[in-house]
Amino acid sequence: MYLRGPEPGQFKELHQEGAEIDIIFDFDEHLMAIRETIEDHTRKYTFSSTYVRLGVHNTRFVNLQGLADNSLLLTLRMKASACAERGGGLRFREKVSGFIPEKKKSRLRWDLYMCDWPERTIQVLIPEDRTTGWKTVALVLLAFQRVTMENWCCLVNMKDEPPIAGLDWREIEADTQLDMEKKKGGDFAVEEVDIKT
Repeated sequence: MYLRGPEPGQFKELHQEGAEIDIIFDFDEHLMAIRETIEDHTRKYTFSSTYVRLGVHNTRFVNLQGLADNSLLLTLRMKASACAERGGGLRFREKVSGFIPEKKKSRLRWDLYMCDWPERTIQVLIPEDRTTGWKTVALVLLAFQRVTMENWCCLVNMKDEPPIAGLDWREIEADTQLDMEKKKGGDFAVEEVDIKT
């Protein structure tokens, strides 16, 4: 997971050694929950978990891409209201089990939640071994309201699925809308967004 700002050099890795990051896509509430767990391996049942929830209320979907190794790259841009102040618009929760004398700093808290950059882009890399092909694509798109439930059903029930590599959802949306506008005889402008990969 990566966080990028508007200036050159504004780049942070949100994953770190000794911490496990889990991501849950909730299509009912239209959000992505990120959980960072840091365990203290010197004591039983001792850990800290940090949760941040991102969704359509505080982010804007930019793109979902299929990379050459069949992993997925999700790009989100935080809305201005979520960047207005530290922690603004983000749902944050921390849970600690047991006593941790020298707790490792949570990057979700200190690098994402407490970040004061005026613009923030989040990129989430989902490795191939953590996906279930187009079912994962469909889940992500439904969670961020890029497809309808009917479209979701078509995606999850595809036969002879094409490979994920080469997927560019922004391009698909732009082509679809251009086709619709051509049928209507109108003009359509596609917003250009710079995606750094």
